[in-house]
Formats: sequence, C-alpha cells, structure tokens
Amino acid sequence: MKKILSVTLALIMILGVMAAGVPTMTAGAAGKAASVSLKSTAYNSNATVTIGWQKGSGGATGFQIAKKKLGDKNYSYIYVGGSNTKSYNDKNIVSGTIYYYQVRSVYKSGKTKTYGAWSNTKSITTLFRPTVTALRYLNGNMLNINWNKIKGVSHYKLA
Repeated sequence: MKKILSVTLALIMILGVMAAGVPTMTAGAAGKAASVSLKSTAYNSNATVTIGWQKGSGGATGFQIAKKKLGDKNYSYIYVGGSNTKSYNDKNIVSGTIYYYQVRSVYKSGKTKTYGAWSNTKSITTLFRPTVTALRYLNGNMLNINWNKIKGVSHYKLA
C-alpha cells in the first residue's frame, strides 16, 4: 500500500511540474541530435571566413558554431537556424588572426533542446594576399603597381 501511495505522489508531482511549463528532457531525446562533420574553412578576400559542414544521421533544427581566436581561453557561440543549412559566413573577424571552429547540431522539440556532439576542430589563418591588378612603367624609371584592397588591412609591404 505504501508503494502505491509513493508512486502516485511521485506521478502527481511530475505532472504538476510539467503543467507549470518547466522544460523537461524527454526519454530518448539525446539520440535525436544529428552528428556533424566540419568539412572546410576558407578565408575570402572580403574578410569573411566560410565554414562548411556535413550533417550525419539524426535530426537538427539548427546548428551551433563555436569560434575562438588563438590565445583566447573561451569560445564564443553563433546559432545558425535551418535543418538543411550546410555553411555559414563569419564576417566578424580580424585579418592576420588564427581562428578555431567547431560545429554541432541543435534539435529543438517544444521547450526541450538537445545538442549533438561537437565536430572536429578546424583552424584558419585570416591573412589574405592581395592580387596585383595593374603593373605599369612610368617615364621609364618608375613602376606603378595597383592591387585589390583587402578589408581590414591598413598597411601593405612590398618586397
């Protein structure tokens, strides 16, 4: 009799918490988040890092990207919505810096959020070489060199 009473009280307490709108983790929800593999990082001349990944089996309603600079202790996080998203353009970067990226899936069901495991880590150095666009001799003894300007770079060194 005591067993039935304690089980009944436990069920009433659980139902009361659920009715109050407190988020709960459902059984088996951890298995729904997709695995993710980070495939590429590329630095573009417009000072943007493009991160590309591939989603494995499981569900995803979005993705979370972890980013940190060389020397930083902590990661900053970027949320990217969309279950079919496969890349992200990070515009918040500084030229001449080494960044580390990871990505994981996020699966939302109601108020419950489940995260997949973090992907492999990829690093990238944001140092882009300008392309020479014009090269002309002036007056036989002077050289005029033009190149594409790189966003975020204030000085160039010719060698």
